[in-house]
Amino acid sequence: MGLDAVVFCNCVETEKLRVPHPFPLLLHILKDGRPEIRSKDTAKITAHEAWMALPPCKHNDLIADGCSLGNAGGVSTICKFNQIQPVFCCTELRHRARKRI
Repeated sequence: MGLDAVVFCNCVETEKLRVPHPFPLLLHILKDGRPEIRSKDTAKITAHEAWMALPPCKHNDLIADGCSLGNAGGVSTICKFNQIQPVFCCTELRHRARKRI
């Protein structure tokens, strides 16, 4: 299992989108910079996912940059050596970063 890091762009916040969001009042930027739609309506969620896939700005999946940090075992060993607790990214972000790089 690979471990990747990504940095989301700020194109939504700086209004540098090429394609506007279909439901801008429902669009929310999470603390990690990832755009999310605040709706349980599957049609709106599907429209949001389609918007993310366009891409709506010059960055694929709204990811400005990313890199591979290694594998989970290697990171875990480093964390044990330094006596820190690893925090792993969710699978969705890892796949997005892998598509971009």
